[in-house]
Order: sequence, then C-alpha cells, then structure tokens
Amino acid sequence: MTLLQEIINGCVNHSLSLNETLMKCKILAYRLKNEELKNWVNREINGYDNKDSFPSYRIIPAHSKGDFQFSAHLVKNLNIPSTAIREEFREYVDICYMSRGVSTLEHLLNNSTSDMLMADWDHNLVVLEGRKIYKDATCLYAWQEIPLSAITEILEKVRSIILDFCLKIEQEYPNIGEHPMINTPDIKKVEQIVQNTFNFYGGTQNVATNSKEFSQDIQLNSNELFNNIENAINSISSIDETLKSELLKLLLQMKDSNNKQTFSEKYKNFIELISNHASILTTLAPFIPALTNLLGH
Repeated sequence: MTLLQEIINGCVNHSLSLNETLMKCKILAYRLKNEELKNWVNREINGYDNKDSFPSYRIIPAHSKGDFQFSAHLVKNLNIPSTAIREEFREYVDICYMSRGVSTLEHLLNNSTSDMLMADWDHNLVVLEGRKIYKDATCLYAWQEIPLSAITEILEKVRSIILDFCLKIEQEYPNIGEHPMINTPDIKKVEQIVQNTFNFYGGTQNVATNSKEFSQDIQLNSNELFNNIENAINSISSIDETLKSELLKLLLQMKDSNNKQTFSEKYKNFIELISNHASILTTLAPFIPALTNLLGH
C-alpha cells in the first residue's frame, strides 16, 4: 500500500486516529515540498496560534452563561446575551475560535460525558463586563458552551480536505509521494491541486477578527482594574463606612505600589481583609485573578 493509499484509508476508516493520518500527511507534504500543505498539517496537529491563519470551519457559534451574585441571592447558569456586552467584546460571547490540535479534539470527543463543552471566559472580560450584564448583579464566573457536535464537524471537515486532496492527486499521479520529488512540472500541478482544495474548504482563509478561541487575550489596564474595584467596593451597601474606608485605603496602597516590590505585601493585606467578610469577598471575587496577575509584573 502506498503512502497516498494509507492516508486515504485513514480518512474513510473512522476507527483510525485522524491525528495519525495527519502525521502521514506531514510526511507526504515534506516529500512533495509543498509549504502550504506543510503549514496546514502542522496547524491541525499542533493547533492554531495565529488568527490570520484561522480556517473558517473552526469558527463555531456558541452561547455564554454565568453565575451572578445579586444583592440577596446567587443565581447560577444565567444566559448572557451578547447585546449586554460592549460591541468590541461580543464575539467572546457567541463565537468560539476552536484552536486546539486534532489529537485534543479527538480526546474531547471520545471522553466527554456531556453533549456540551465549556470554555471559561478570560477573567479580565469578567472584570470589565461582569457588572453590566444584569442590573444590581455581579458576574462571578462566566463561560462559553459549545456543542460537542461542533467537534465532530471540524474533524469531518479535516478528513474531507485530506481525502479530497489525496483523491485528486491519485487521479493524476498514483505513486506520488513515494520518493521525494525534484523540481518538475508535477510540483506545480500538485501546488494547484492543494491551493484549489484549500480555497474550496476555506482551509487557509484569513479571518478578520479581534478574537481568539480558548486562550483569549483581553488586555485590562491596571488603572481600569483598580477603578472597577473601587466602584465595586462603593456599591456594597451591607458594610459600615469604617470597613469601607479601610478597604479603599488598602486598595489605594495597592495601586500606588503596583510594579514595585512592596505590591505583594499590599496585595496580601487586601486579600486578608476581604477574606474575613463573605459579602465583600463575593462581590470582589471576579477581580482577584486580575489582581493576582499583577504579582508577576
């Protein structure tokens, strides 16, 4: 059986790992000296880390939910409408950019105990938008829900791309890839087949977007973070003014010591104080991950 036939067999036989089939495609791409095929195969194996190379078939509709603390009660699994989020961040609510490699997707598909996958919101997004979604409520935790069937669709699309390409190649050159090719007219023909296949499936389509998938990267200015925390403290009606003043004092000390060696001490003092008061901790919990990130600056 030729390498090309092994790859075709791996596409049509769903009991075989698609990741292993991609590994064979990688061998074929190197033997063909085709950079476009090499790049696509490597991204499907290792995952996508550059939005400019994101294929359209990995952009999935999703919806978001969250846990919200109202003044007197906690409500879990509330839907988050994208219209409640600033327009610049709305794609984080209802679009998922599935960047993980094929082996990870296969693992998710084979081992999931639910028909939905969860992808946590970036904690900075929770800080920025969490108090604006529902009136008089603070979002403590938010996530995207992605149907498991979307993973199946991605994997099937990858199989189709490989199969389509290999069948077209086989028609023209049944034994291609058995030996490294030299610079002959065959290479240009192969390049055209690869390009036409990707153009048809959107395999290397550029995506004009400010969003990424699981590893979201929302930048939160430290001054904006401290201002949001100050507003949250002032909104707590269940604490006395003395405690509120102490919180604001410690917050100001943290802000003034940001990017300095003394920040860790001020951070510790602030966390210790809010940890002793459940109502305060509940309100300020969404800000803690962002504050913790400042320890490494």
